[in-house]
Amino acid sequence: VYIDGSVDTYRDVRVDETVKGFPFLYPVMFAEDAPVRPGITVPPDGGATLTDNDPSPGTSGPLEHAVDTHLDDFESGDEAERTAGVAEGHAGEHADDARRYPLRDRRNADRFGAAAAAAEHAVPAVKTPEPQTWREATSGPHAAQWRAAAQDEMDAISANCTYDLVKLPYGAKALPCKWVFKVKHLPDGSVDRFKARIVVGGHRQMDGIDYAEVFAPVARLASFRTLASIVAVEDLELHVLDISNAFLNADLKAPVYMKQPDGFDNGQPDMVWRLKKTLYGLKQSPREWYNTLAAELSNLGFKRTDNDPSLWVGGSAVEPIYLIHYVDDIVLACRDLALIESTKKKIFTKFKGRDMGAATSYLGMTIHRDRAARTIKLSQAGNATDLLNLFGMAESNPKSVPFGSAADFSAAKPGEKMLPPGNMYAAGVGALMYLATNTRPDLMTAVSLLARHMATPCERHWLQLKGVLKYLNGTRDLGITYGPARTSPEVYTDADYAACSDTRRSRSGYVIMFNGGPVLWTSKLQRLVATSTAESEYIAASDAAHEATWFRRLLHDLGESLDGPLKFNVDNHAAIHMANNPDTAARTKHIDVRYHYLRESVLRGFIRLFPVPTEHNVADVFTKPLGDSKFLPFRARMGVS
Repeated sequence: VYIDGSVDTYRDVRVDETVKGFPFLYPVMFAEDAPVRPGITVPPDGGATLTDNDPSPGTSGPLEHAVDTHLDDFESGDEAERTAGVAEGHAGEHADDARRYPLRDRRNADRFGAAAAAAEHAVPAVKTPEPQTWREATSGPHAAQWRAAAQDEMDAISANCTYDLVKLPYGAKALPCKWVFKVKHLPDGSVDRFKARIVVGGHRQMDGIDYAEVFAPVARLASFRTLASIVAVEDLELHVLDISNAFLNADLKAPVYMKQPDGFDNGQPDMVWRLKKTLYGLKQSPREWYNTLAAELSNLGFKRTDNDPSLWVGGSAVEPIYLIHYVDDIVLACRDLALIESTKKKIFTKFKGRDMGAATSYLGMTIHRDRAARTIKLSQAGNATDLLNLFGMAESNPKSVPFGSAADFSAAKPGEKMLPPGNMYAAGVGALMYLATNTRPDLMTAVSLLARHMATPCERHWLQLKGVLKYLNGTRDLGITYGPARTSPEVYTDADYAACSDTRRSRSGYVIMFNGGPVLWTSKLQRLVATSTAESEYIAASDAAHEATWFRRLLHDLGESLDGPLKFNVDNHAAIHMANNPDTAARTKHIDVRYHYLRESVLRGFIRLFPVPTEHNVADVFTKPLGDSKFLPFRARMGVS
């Protein structure tokens, strides 16, 4: 289409409505002499002209609307017009004269091979649907709730003086925006509230012109778990607060113009918002919010720690108060409840938010606390249930282990059936990863092995993923328990020599135990091919030494003194000898310099290596699949129950 609205040529687009109402778009390129659809005649020059049965110049048919709607939701014009003709698959919504193809040329989606094969891996419908557009939200069964949520968002924007309504200056470009609707759930899966948010099309911003630096740190989950373990054994107060519309509190350093949002325009299409505050979607919003919060916390007397920029320490040496923030979610820990309450009041004088009181959940983790027994359990039963419902596995037969010790996790072999496009393999692995890195270390090895095939999964990998979901179905209530007694930090490391049959790289695994439970763990392939079992164990211990050094400094920030070296448990005597004796024998001279950090840490007295029998090394669960006779005891020894 030319600038003046006249039509030059048409391209055919086939829209197949496949997976639960989400259309898959396939652009089809035709040669100039190819037949075209009814309603279009082709002149000798190859261009297409309109006939009476085609839309007039300057307008778009339903298929063009479908492409505009699903390829770029930020290109929002008139919402009703843009979504009026998404596809033929929405039967009954459009008159016959608006069709671009005769009915006899239409085929059901289930007759296309890839779409039909993808149906097995489709996502079941959620209980409370989340609309994708303003029109869908305001015409659905929860229209009243979504309108109220949108009005709350607009009230917050107005209260923070976020924008000025101005005419777009000459040469400036207004960014698009869209509404994003989300149903917020409690940890038990029940609906908490409906939330609507205006999101700016930050993908249109230009680096160096509209923004500069964009990095914004968030708290490491290991920091929160370590703090939770200290809270449990020391019987500290633990409270949570949530900053409402956090990004609206940060100022913009450069002018940004945005189109008016659907449902709240003033009827003047030439007017735009000149943003004075950051909004969600802008590239620089997270960084500006972090700087704003950091400045306010500094004014309140908090000091940022060097080892986690989202961990702050305030109060006094006698009565410290600890603060961890993950974007707009803040947790406070202190022995004095009055100090926590006064700190919350000071924060709320600057930012509007919600006082959640004593911590019962944080970042999707449920916090079960028994103050009499001095224990804290972190679990994610709600997230596990949502994942199982998403994949239709809530009624599956539970398994005692994620997979057997003989499972084959190699890449797809020639002749194996690959999963079709649009499969849910990556979504399933990603959801499991959120559980494995938060409160379920028993899932870490399974996720690490499955994640290697995200790009090209085959049916064998899909069945292995379903096996892990069956294990999750029987263990959805498991979590990490800290307490009741204080214990010294301890590190377990292990390696599975030449574990990867595709690359022959070994797999490292380690876990740091503190106050009765794991606070940091990992399972990953080593970066290079080890030439012996001792070398693979040495590399695994060296990787653990890097994290142990950080953890030691974190304990110092949290007021925990660690006398003497950190205990390392390694089940390979040759690796211990290599770390304790700085020789240059033929079997060690080829090892990369970076891995001799382990030897340096031993010589400086930071860590000390101890031999441990393999049957007592809990890190073994992070290196390879294990049967239930080994897996279940190791899981219990880690404090996962």
